[in-house]
Amino acid sequence: MNRKFESRILFVAGLSSVCLFACSAFSPAQANPLKSPKRAIDSYIVDLQPLFHWWTNRTGNRPLEAWVHITGRIVGTNSWGWVLQAHFEDAGRTNNGVAEGGNIILKNPPRSDQAEFEGLKARMKVLLTERDAGAAQVTDAHKHVKAVTDQQKGSRQHHTIRLARESTKWKETEKSAQEQLKGIDKEIEETNTNLSTFPNRETYAVDCFALRPSEKINGLPVYDHGMVLR
Repeated sequence: MNRKFESRILFVAGLSSVCLFACSAFSPAQANPLKSPKRAIDSYIVDLQPLFHWWTNRTGNRPLEAWVHITGRIVGTNSWGWVLQAHFEDAGRTNNGVAEGGNIILKNPPRSDQAEFEGLKARMKVLLTERDAGAAQVTDAHKHVKAVTDQQKGSRQHHTIRLARESTKWKETEKSAQEQLKGIDKEIEETNTNLSTFPNRETYAVDCFALRPSEKINGLPVYDHGMVLR
């Protein structure tokens, strides 16, 4: 095969693998609010599992109608919780589940959920940096293997053993770097899967169920996420 044509094939194959990796690492989010089913509201414990089950299957009547689906971004904090610019679906009211929007206060907000998101985002940044370094190491080792192979083709007899050892060393280096890359790619895939449960992978956004408000503070309705019970 023509060497120039062969190099082009290798380049296209490498570019395709990079594109496939990028698509898998940054696929569109499949966010959902099905987190932390057990909550404490004042002295009461609520199990949202029936609502979670209904949300997944959408069959029969919606249980726990007092619990509203809320999505939105944090625009402020206060002593009661987070101030959200939110969209909320109040299925138990006269709007028949039509999403509405406005600023609200979210009491007992899911801070552990936010912390998980920030941790995943930070870890993904580290992993992508490690992957770039690993890919560069693989490329460098492969170049050395090719260079030694080219030398072997025109080598005199007394250089053969030395070049064979050098070739073996670089092949082992390339293989080791490729194995490390596989481990990094696996963790990237797992981290990406966990990130995909959030509505926005760049900035933390709320996606949860909260109890319909019974009070207002400074004119804003107060929804209660409830304290998460493990």
